[in-house]
Amino acid sequence: MEVSNVNNSGATFNAEIITNGNSDIIDHGFIWSEYESFPDDFSELISLGQKGTIGKFSAKISTTLEIGILYYVKSYIETSDKLIYGQYVTFISEGSLGPIIEYFEPQSGDVGDTITIIGNNYSRFVERMAVEFGNYRSRIVDLTNNTLKSIVPNFFDGDVSFLVEILKERFRQHIVYLILKSLHYE
Repeated sequence: MEVSNVNNSGATFNAEIITNGNSDIIDHGFIWSEYESFPDDFSELISLGQKGTIGKFSAKISTTLEIGILYYVKSYIETSDKLIYGQYVTFISEGSLGPIIEYFEPQSGDVGDTITIIGNNYSRFVERMAVEFGNYRSRIVDLTNNTLKSIVPNFFDGDVSFLVEILKERFRQHIVYLILKSLHYE
């Protein structure tokens, strides 16, 4: 296991499967954390799926790495009856890329609606992510590797830009969401 290409856009994790123990590998990948006693509830993970043969594998990690933090990383393989971790290595991060919004739907709606934001470089933890519409924080209700669902907060009518945040780093993309004028009766 080694970490290479450490720079301000992330790092590359590299490992090698020497033997599969005559078992099919149903998943393989990497897990990393700021804590030596991992995997834990704070570990990030990248799954690379099935692997048909032994040999080298790698993954470019371009998200969830904070500048100046010491990380512990190890590879893993999963067979039908075992989950096996490699030895960990450490590296000091120089940072990573922020979330990239590819598209969102619906393009307009009302306060309280759920907006689906498709993109890349999301964390797997809601606590590490944030969505803001204008200056208003939105509630995230669902999160996967590339899909985030958030509730449009209650504020003024009209056009508003929103941003997606990870690890308290703001990566602003000027994306306009049209808030439809709601009729509220009292």
